[in-house]
This record gives sequence, C-alpha cells and structure tokens, in this order.
Amino acid sequence: MSTREDANNTMFAHCFFHKEYPYASDIYAPLLGEACFRKLENRMLAQGYKRFAIYDVIASDCKLSLTIANPQWSKNPPRGGFEYKIRHTGISVLFEPYVKDPPVLGLCIPNGMRIFLEAFDSMGAELQAFVAGRTKKCNGCNYCVQTDKTGSRPLAHVPVTHDGKEHRLCTYFPGYSYCWTRIDNGLVEMLLKMLSFMDRFAPGNGGGK
Repeated sequence: MSTREDANNTMFAHCFFHKEYPYASDIYAPLLGEACFRKLENRMLAQGYKRFAIYDVIASDCKLSLTIANPQWSKNPPRGGFEYKIRHTGISVLFEPYVKDPPVLGLCIPNGMRIFLEAFDSMGAELQAFVAGRTKKCNGCNYCVQTDKTGSRPLAHVPVTHDGKEHRLCTYFPGYSYCWTRIDNGLVEMLLKMLSFMDRFAPGNGGGK
C-alpha cells in the first residue's frame, strides 16, 4: 500500500485496501446517525447521485470527506465541502477536529441561493418553511457590495413572503446555515425535497420549469 500509485497518506493510515469500497460512508454513518444516514445515502444513489471520497478538502483541515453529488450539474468532480466553489447538488460530510461536534453534514447548493429563492413561490409549503427558516436574513452587512465604488449596486438579497411576512434572504454562502451535526428522519425528508427542487434547475432540465 505504501508504494502503489493511487495511494495517499490517509488511505495508508486507515488501511483503505480497496479503491472502490465506500470507506468514507462507513466512517461517517455512525457519527451522524446510522439508519438515517443510510436512508439518505441510498435514496440519493438510487436517483443517480454518485459517491466521492475526497482527500484534503479545500479551505479545511479535513483529510477525508464524503460528497454525494449529482453529476448532471458538472462534468468536473466535486472538490469537497459545502461552503465554497460548490458546483453540484448533493451533500458533503466533513470531520472538523477543532470544533465541539467534529462530524458535520452540509447540503451542497450550487452557485448560491439566487435562482432557487427567485423560484420560492413554486416550492411546496414544507419546503418554503425549511428555506425561510434556514437561509440567512439580510442584515445589511454589505459583504455583497464591498467592491462597489459607486454605491449604486443593490444588496444581493431576494425578497420572499412566508406566513404573511416578507423576508429578505441572502444569496451568498448558504453552506453556513444548511449544515447539521446529527440527522433524523424528518431532516432526511427535507434534504431530499430540497435536492429534488434544486435539480429542476440542473443543466438540461429546463431552468426549473
């Protein structure tokens, strides 16, 4: 194992003998909730999603992550994580050693929230409540206009109405709010609903119609 061409330090240290075996799933499933994780994983795979074990995730100290991604969104494989440079729908699971609850599962939302928030009215009631509850409300931090020297660029939020109230929802970095350290059956169903909704906008699917 120390000399074969496809080996790396993580594979060698953890005795990942077989390249095609999903070791990462076996590691993360009991940490997040075995039965619920397997339910989510199996249903995603049945819908055409693919597993990717990713070593040395970008912008993270995680040495082994698992991403289950829909390849319909991009020919390039995912880079790992759920915060930056997301190009596929799916989930990504990391182990962050410096936080209180190291294992974390995040929903992969490609290219930010804008196209999905603009279609908010076409979501079902449960999904609307999920999105309105999880997406960051605009607080005027001005991150989205920090490079604007004219002062004329509008803030990058999308107004939505839920339960009779209007919310200005941020389109940037949704990975920070769509992540969990444990999953249950209710969350599994909502993740699958959200993935199904987002996949309507995948290339070749008619732009969400």
